[in-house]
Amino acid sequence: MTPLKIPSELFVAGIDTDAGKSLVAAILTAGLGGNYWKPVQAGTTPHTDTEWVQEVTGLPKQRFFSEAYKLLLPASPHAAAEAEFIDINPNL
Repeated sequence: MTPLKIPSELFVAGIDTDAGKSLVAAILTAGLGGNYWKPVQAGTTPHTDTEWVQEVTGLPKQRFFSEAYKLLLPASPHAAAEAEFIDINPNL
């Protein structure tokens, strides 16, 4: 049997708020000893997803990268950006 090869980069996606994306990302980050980056944070209260993942995993702060965009509206990234008149550049 060939051993499982885990990719060096993983992307977690879901189609709804509270679908479990942050929980899955926390499990993968802690379990695989990885780093965490959420490029677009839409909605920042009571905390960001990055802050939550860091808190629940207990991993050091240097394993987490700042968001490229922090948007106030808790909605899909494109809707939150539109509400704040921000263009999201996918090439960051």
